[in-house]
Amino acid sequence: MTGNFIWYELMTTDVAAAADFYGKVLGWNVKNEGGNDAQGNAYHHIYSRAGEGVGGMMKRPMEQAPVAWNGYIHVEDLDAACTAIEGDGGKKWMEHEVPNAGRFAIVNDPQQASFYVMQPSPADPNAKSRDYEPGTPGHVGWHEYHGKDGEAALAFYTKHFGWTHDDDFDMGPMGKYHLFAIDGERAGGIMSDSNFPHPAWLFYFSVEDIGA
Repeated sequence: MTGNFIWYELMTTDVAAAADFYGKVLGWNVKNEGGNDAQGNAYHHIYSRAGEGVGGMMKRPMEQAPVAWNGYIHVEDLDAACTAIEGDGGKKWMEHEVPNAGRFAIVNDPQQASFYVMQPSPADPNAKSRDYEPGTPGHVGWHEYHGKDGEAALAFYTKHFGWTHDDDFDMGPMGKYHLFAIDGERAGGIMSDSNFPHPAWLFYFSVEDIGA
């Protein structure tokens, strides 16, 4: 649905090593199903132990690109979304179209945290991705933003994607942890974090046994 995270993607230096690591930790099965990214590198799809889609992983397209997880947010109009983001101090870095999947762009918010916006094709504003499924092992269960200014980040994302401010959790000297909801369901938290290397999104994956 519009405003939801609908896909998660790992850019890495070594897809085989990443597949082995996450396979052991989360029970994932990583498959190369013949698709390529914008640079022609093989694109790998991630499936949970139950065979459900979780996201994708790929070799980073250039040496300067960070090794990182990125989330895709569903938008109805990619061009309008990018224009609005840039008008608010963000930046669009690149755009790409995937046949039978849609158009997407990688963008930065005003604090330089990266994420993707995607206009799926065929367009269905009511379609719901199962990649984010709290409590389901192997799936994303929480989204967390670490930035220079948590309140400014909360204002940016609620404005552009229709999220709502759900509640605040007082972390004492660390400030407030701003909880946000998507479509009425609590989905993550946003915080100011001066100790973080740079503003970024983190994604939590659900597991059956955290000790194991």
